[in-house]
This record gives sequence, structure tokens and C-alpha cells, in this order.
Amino acid sequence: MEYAGSPDYENRDHYAYGSGRRICVGIHLAERTQWRLTARLIWGFKIEPGLDEHGNEMDLNVRDDAFLDGFLVSPKEYKVRFVPRSEKHIEVIRKDFENVKEFLKQWE
Repeated sequence: MEYAGSPDYENRDHYAYGSGRRICVGIHLAERTQWRLTARLIWGFKIEPGLDEHGNEMDLNVRDDAFLDGFLVSPKEYKVRFVPRSEKHIEVIRKDFENVKEFLKQWE
């Protein structure tokens, strides 16, 4: 919150949720949700470079010019693969999905 609410706009780490009076009221929920989602993805999957049409790993192009400048900086398009870490990880993910599937149907 110190960064998000800082009146010193040059001291902010990002502006994805707005600023000042117009700052998103759900910033804390959104950031916590993003953290949990990211942690869960890293727990369950190895993130590896994508494969080209010959099955060779593609270059991720991690250089200074790999980003698009703007109000929000974002990476240029790249391809990756999410590879499950183990069969046990897959089992846990599928079990969690089965437990929440009925709940998610309300938004289909």
C-alpha cells in the first residue's frame, strides 16, 4: 500500500490499478490473487521455452528490446510451454478442479 498510495508518483512501482482518488478499491484483493495464482503455477509447472515446427526450443528473446513501452510496460509476444512437474502435481490439480467445477458452472 505504501507504493500504491504514495503521492510521489515517481516512487510508485506500477500504475496498473490507477492512482490517487481513482485507485482501484480492489487493489489488495487483485494483488493477492495474482500472487496466489503465480505461486500455484510455479508449484505445478515448469515453464520452458516453446518449441518450433522442428521440435527445437525457441529463443525467449530476453533482451532490452523484448518489451513494449507505454503507460504500462509489457513483454513482446513469446511462446512457452507449461510442463507438469510430476504425476502427483497433475493429480492434485485435477482433484482441485473437480472440487470447484460445480461452483464455476454458474459463470458458463
